[in-house]
Amino acid sequence: MYPSAILPAEFSTRLLRLSLHKLAPLLEPSPLPAAAKLTNGGGKRGKKRVRGAEDGLVGGLEGREGRAVSSDEIEVILESLELTPLLHPTPLLSSELLTFSIRLHLSLHVSIPSLETAHNDWRIPVAVTHVLEEALLINEAQSGTSSGWKTVVLSVL
Repeated sequence: MYPSAILPAEFSTRLLRLSLHKLAPLLEPSPLPAAAKLTNGGGKRGKKRVRGAEDGLVGGLEGREGRAVSSDEIEVILESLELTPLLHPTPLLSSELLTFSIRLHLSLHVSIPSLETAHNDWRIPVAVTHVLEEALLINEAQSGTSSGWKTVVLSVL
């Protein structure tokens, strides 16, 4: 990859946004178990939904349920996680985008134990941890006000 000083600012911003967008399959909510969907608590409406349990089955067959992350998507996610630490220290990257990226990776780091995809592939948690460790090495002059998120990253890692 080219040094960040050679790339125009909008290229690194676009690349980081694209890289964050590629993490979307990990962030999609997982499907709820059928029993949790059918019980609504109390009241007539809840009882009607329980009686019509067949609709939940049909809905699952129609593809309304969440889907598993494919191996190709995992490879794209891993490449995205490899690119992100190279873009974080870019001098003209906005502090808002950098903070958003760090917060997103922190969220992934915390939620990885509950992700089915992450249990199948050990490389995802390692890559997310690497992104956060590299973020800690960013100079204060490059990132502006980084002391807030740095303490959070240190407390989580």
